[in-house]
Amino acid sequence: RRSRPYWHHEAGAALHAESDAAGLPRIRMHDLRHTNATILIAAGVPITVVAERLGHARVSMTLDRYAHVLEGMQERAADTISRLFDGPRDHDVTTASDVVQKTAPPGRLHAR
Repeated sequence: RRSRPYWHHEAGAALHAESDAAGLPRIRMHDLRHTNATILIAAGVPITVVAERLGHARVSMTLDRYAHVLEGMQERAADTISRLFDGPRDHDVTTASDVVQKTAPPGRLHAR
């Protein structure tokens, strides 16, 4: 059997079928792309690496689109500096999931 291109509408249909079978709400393939980028940024992956993985021609495009994640990381950066000088705080963020939950716009688990 010869291979053929896997078109985005076929991937979306497969994702919807799997979501339906698992009893999960339907989301778009593009939503997974944004979720992936948000988690990578929140986990501290360099923005240049995330931009490259997304295929963005300029890092500025990635920065513009995911600025809300970086803004949410300001407290994390302050906590890191504080721990270096004063020891740990009570409200430390320890996982990418915690950061995503903390930085996502209200009612959203992924970036737009």
